[in-house]
Amino acid sequence: MMTAVFSDSTMGEAQRRELLCGGEAFVHPATPASRELVASTRELIADAFGGRDPETAQHGMAVEEPGCVPEEPALEYESRALSGAS
Repeated sequence: MMTAVFSDSTMGEAQRRELLCGGEAFVHPATPASRELVASTRELIADAFGGRDPETAQHGMAVEEPGCVPEEPALEYESRALSGAS
């Protein structure tokens, strides 16, 4: 099976979601909105892991409900980043 990588695609949301769920990949250039999304995500990760390395934290943390759930600012950044708005 071959995976397609779409670069800066302008296809509709429904088709993009279908392809993503099917394993395809999308690459978009960085925008002010995507940079805000990254900054917001980094803050959530830092809060959730309390200074631990996110890649190895699972080995030293108790299993519990996730402490971070997408918040309004993160959802707004994501929406703007995916829509191409700045």
